[in-house]
Amino acid sequence: MLPKIRRLRARAQLEAVFGSVEPPTFPALTTRILEVVRRADASIDEVAEALRWDPALTVKLLATVNSAAYGPRQSIEDVRHAANYMGRTQLEALIIAVACRAALPAEPGRAFDPRRFWLTAAQRAGLARAIAERLHPGRAGEAFTSALLLDLAVPVLSKQLGDRYGAALEAWHGGDARDLESIEAEICGSTHTSVGLSLAEHWGLPPAVSANIGAHHRVGVSDQEVLPAIRLVAPAREVPGEDEAERLIESARVEYGLEPDWTVGQIDASREAAVDLSNRLAS
Repeated sequence: MLPKIRRLRARAQLEAVFGSVEPPTFPALTTRILEVVRRADASIDEVAEALRWDPALTVKLLATVNSAAYGPRQSIEDVRHAANYMGRTQLEALIIAVACRAALPAEPGRAFDPRRFWLTAAQRAGLARAIAERLHPGRAGEAFTSALLLDLAVPVLSKQLGDRYGAALEAWHGGDARDLESIEAEICGSTHTSVGLSLAEHWGLPPAVSANIGAHHRVGVSDQEVLPAIRLVAPAREVPGEDEAERLIESARVEYGLEPDWTVGQIDASREAAVDLSNRLAS
């Protein structure tokens, strides 16, 4: 499907959920910067100059690159250094992640705690990138961005649907055995995955990222449809159960041959790095 048609379809789907209320918009300036980053013939200097068009994005980008999640050996002080350090693919992924984080609502709502939400997302993103670097290293940037934004519709639904969506979150956080999508469908008539996919397509996010967002809870989804790293981290709850880590460790071992000790180490490391990363994304 052509990008323009995909965006028009996504806009219609968002209007069906929210009516006349405007969905969050992806910054136009960031879109222009990404066009330069994605140009095969663009030099590092051109990429750095494009990033300087948006000082706020640049500040957030540098803060995130210097976080424990990325762990550079020395401080990265300018965008040219960041572009060289990360490489084009990782840089694009991080620009998208930072811009999306800034575009999404930050207001607390019934059963929605923004700080807890982004802490979970940051941990999921760090763990997904570590797993991707083992299983499919060329797509580690995609894994990080997708994992950070898997539930990007949750803040939007919390703001737009208010207490109705809050009731769904309360049931899920309270230990309802059903998955969040089933609860959302019953109470709200729509789900965070369907709305998230529409929002990702409306924003023009990369098709692979949009696909991960839209299908990460689908039963029986294949590795071709959703990255293995995303399939492993997607079930994480904001209020985790005691056996959640054990399920991830066992799935990683059985399905992908990842050593349990390695996976435990990556879970612990992602938890430590998530606090720093979520603080930098929120500041």
